[in-house]
Amino acid sequence: MLVVLAAGFGGGSYFVARRILSDRAGRAEAATTASVDSDCPAITAKAVSDAGLNGQLQLLRYVSATVSGGSDAEAWICKNADGVLFYQGHRKTGPFEAATSDYTILLGRGILGKVATEGNDGFVATNPLDPANVDDPQRTEYHVAPKVFYFVVLPEGRKTEYVVTRTVG
Repeated sequence: MLVVLAAGFGGGSYFVARRILSDRAGRAEAATTASVDSDCPAITAKAVSDAGLNGQLQLLRYVSATVSGGSDAEAWICKNADGVLFYQGHRKTGPFEAATSDYTILLGRGILGKVATEGNDGFVATNPLDPANVDDPQRTEYHVAPKVFYFVVLPEGRKTEYVVTRTVG
Protein backbone atom coordinates (compact mmCIF):
# COMPACT_ATOMS: atom_id res chain seq x y z
CA MET A 1 0.00 0.00 0.00
CA LEU A 2 2.88 2.35 0.75
CA VAL A 3 4.26 1.84 -2.74
CA VAL A 4 0.89 2.64 -4.33
CA LEU A 5 0.53 5.80 -2.25
CA ALA A 6 4.11 6.85 -2.94
CA ALA A 7 3.72 6.26 -6.69
CA GLY A 8 0.49 8.22 -6.74
CA PHE A 9 1.86 11.20 -4.84
CA GLY A 10 5.56 11.26 -5.72
CA GLY A 11 8.70 9.90 -4.10
CA GLY A 12 8.70 12.19 -1.05
CA SER A 13 5.22 11.09 -0.09
CA TYR A 14 6.43 7.58 0.82
CA PHE A 15 7.36 8.83 4.29
CA VAL A 16 4.10 10.74 4.69
CA ALA A 17 2.08 7.68 3.67
CA ARG A 18 4.11 5.50 6.04
CA ARG A 19 3.46 7.94 8.90
CA ILE A 20 -0.30 8.06 8.17
CA LEU A 21 -0.58 4.27 8.15
CA SER A 22 1.52 3.98 11.31
CA ASP A 23 -0.71 6.52 13.08
CA ARG A 24 -3.85 4.63 12.01
CA ALA A 25 -2.44 1.33 13.31
CA GLY A 26 -1.53 2.99 16.61
CA ARG A 27 -5.04 4.45 17.01
CA ALA A 28 -6.65 1.08 16.23
CA GLU A 29 -4.46 -0.68 18.81
CA ALA A 30 -5.20 2.01 21.40
CA ALA A 31 -8.95 1.67 20.75
CA THR A 32 -8.75 -2.10 21.23
CA THR A 33 -6.76 -1.71 24.43
CA ALA A 34 -9.15 0.90 25.80
CA SER A 35 -12.19 -1.29 25.16
CA VAL A 36 -10.52 -4.26 26.89
CA ASP A 37 -9.93 -2.14 29.97
CA SER A 38 -13.62 -1.45 30.48
CA ASP A 39 -15.85 -3.37 28.08
CA CYS A 40 -16.75 -6.73 26.67
CA PRO A 41 -16.44 -6.98 22.89
CA ALA A 42 -19.32 -5.45 20.90
CA ILE A 43 -19.41 -8.67 18.84
CA THR A 44 -20.14 -10.58 22.06
CA ALA A 45 -22.88 -8.20 23.19
CA LYS A 46 -24.55 -8.42 19.77
CA ALA A 47 -24.45 -12.23 19.75
CA VAL A 48 -25.93 -12.36 23.26
CA SER A 49 -28.67 -9.91 22.25
CA ASP A 50 -29.32 -11.80 18.99
CA ALA A 51 -29.89 -14.94 21.09
CA GLY A 52 -32.73 -13.14 22.89
CA LEU A 53 -30.73 -12.47 26.06
CA ASN A 54 -29.90 -9.19 27.75
CA GLY A 55 -26.92 -7.81 25.83
CA GLN A 56 -25.85 -5.24 28.44
CA LEU A 57 -22.51 -6.75 29.40
CA GLN A 58 -20.09 -5.92 32.19
CA LEU A 59 -16.47 -7.06 32.00
CA LEU A 60 -15.46 -9.22 34.97
CA ARG A 61 -12.15 -10.52 33.63
CA TYR A 62 -9.95 -10.27 30.56
CA VAL A 63 -6.78 -12.27 30.00
CA SER A 64 -4.28 -12.28 27.17
CA ALA A 65 -1.93 -15.24 27.06
CA THR A 66 0.77 -17.04 25.12
CA VAL A 67 1.41 -20.73 24.67
CA SER A 68 4.50 -22.57 23.45
CA GLY A 69 3.94 -24.28 20.12
CA GLY A 70 0.37 -23.08 19.74
CA SER A 71 -1.85 -20.11 19.14
CA ASP A 72 -1.77 -17.18 21.55
CA ALA A 73 -5.22 -16.40 22.89
CA GLU A 74 -7.37 -13.99 24.82
CA ALA A 75 -10.56 -14.45 26.80
CA TRP A 76 -13.25 -12.29 28.33
CA ILE A 77 -15.60 -13.20 31.15
CA CYS A 78 -18.67 -10.99 30.99
CA LYS A 79 -21.89 -10.81 32.97
CA ASN A 80 -25.12 -9.48 31.56
CA ALA A 81 -27.59 -7.31 33.47
CA ASP A 82 -29.57 -10.47 34.36
CA GLY A 83 -26.51 -12.04 36.03
CA VAL A 84 -25.73 -14.59 33.29
CA LEU A 85 -22.01 -15.24 32.78
CA PHE A 86 -20.42 -15.51 29.32
CA TYR A 87 -17.01 -16.61 28.10
CA GLN A 88 -15.67 -15.09 24.88
CA GLY A 89 -12.49 -16.72 23.62
CA HIS A 90 -10.29 -15.74 20.69
CA ARG A 91 -7.27 -17.53 19.18
CA LYS A 92 -5.06 -14.70 17.95
CA THR A 93 -3.92 -16.51 14.80
CA GLY A 94 -7.20 -15.56 13.17
CA PRO A 95 -9.61 -12.64 12.95
CA PHE A 96 -12.05 -11.61 15.64
CA GLU A 97 -14.99 -10.90 13.36
CA ALA A 98 -17.70 -13.06 14.95
CA ALA A 99 -18.52 -14.30 18.45
CA THR A 100 -18.21 -17.91 17.26
CA SER A 101 -16.02 -18.88 14.31
CA ASP A 102 -12.96 -20.97 13.52
CA TYR A 103 -10.98 -18.63 15.81
CA THR A 104 -13.55 -17.62 18.43
CA ILE A 105 -16.05 -19.20 20.79
CA LEU A 106 -18.88 -17.76 22.87
CA LEU A 107 -20.14 -19.84 25.78
CA GLY A 108 -22.87 -19.22 28.34
CA ARG A 109 -26.37 -20.36 29.23
CA GLY A 110 -28.75 -19.53 26.41
CA ILE A 111 -25.90 -19.60 23.85
CA LEU A 112 -23.91 -22.82 24.29
CA GLY A 113 -22.66 -24.56 27.43
CA LYS A 114 -22.33 -22.65 30.67
CA VAL A 115 -19.99 -20.45 32.70
CA ALA A 116 -19.57 -20.59 36.48
CA THR A 117 -17.34 -19.11 39.14
CA GLU A 118 -14.37 -21.19 40.28
CA GLY A 119 -12.65 -20.55 43.61
CA ASN A 120 -12.30 -16.99 44.87
CA ASP A 121 -11.26 -15.27 41.65
CA GLY A 122 -11.71 -17.66 38.75
CA PHE A 123 -14.23 -18.84 36.21
CA VAL A 124 -14.78 -22.07 34.29
CA ALA A 125 -16.58 -22.15 30.95
CA THR A 126 -17.92 -25.45 29.67
CA ASN A 127 -18.31 -26.36 26.00
CA PRO A 128 -20.19 -29.69 25.88
CA LEU A 129 -19.76 -32.10 22.98
CA ASP A 130 -23.56 -32.49 23.02
CA PRO A 131 -24.96 -28.93 22.87
CA ALA A 132 -28.27 -30.13 24.33
CA ASN A 133 -26.54 -31.35 27.52
CA VAL A 134 -24.64 -28.60 29.37
CA ASP A 135 -23.39 -31.25 31.82
CA ASP A 136 -22.07 -33.59 29.12
CA PRO A 137 -19.02 -35.47 30.48
CA GLN A 138 -17.44 -35.12 27.02
CA ARG A 139 -16.58 -31.44 27.04
CA THR A 140 -13.89 -28.81 26.91
CA GLU A 141 -13.44 -26.61 29.96
CA TYR A 142 -11.80 -23.18 29.81
CA HIS A 143 -10.38 -22.00 33.14
CA VAL A 144 -9.73 -18.27 33.60
CA ALA A 145 -8.25 -16.53 36.66
CA PRO A 146 -5.97 -13.50 37.06
CA LYS A 147 -2.78 -15.55 36.63
CA VAL A 148 -4.21 -18.80 35.21
CA PHE A 149 -5.57 -19.62 31.77
CA TYR A 150 -5.89 -23.14 30.41
CA PHE A 151 -8.28 -25.49 28.73
CA VAL A 152 -8.78 -29.18 29.29
CA VAL A 153 -10.54 -31.73 27.07
CA LEU A 154 -12.55 -34.24 29.10
CA PRO A 155 -12.79 -37.10 29.76
CA GLU A 156 -9.27 -37.62 28.30
CA GLY A 157 -7.81 -34.86 30.47
CA ARG A 158 -5.65 -33.29 27.72
CA LYS A 159 -4.63 -29.93 29.16
CA THR A 160 -3.19 -26.90 27.38
CA GLU A 161 -1.72 -24.27 29.72
CA TYR A 162 -1.08 -20.67 28.72
CA VAL A 163 1.17 -18.03 30.24
CA VAL A 164 -0.95 -15.02 31.15
CA THR A 165 0.68 -11.82 29.89
CA ARG A 166 -2.10 -9.37 30.74
CA THR A 167 -5.09 -9.36 33.06
CA VAL A 168 -7.89 -6.85 33.54
CA GLY A 169 -10.45 -7.30 36.30
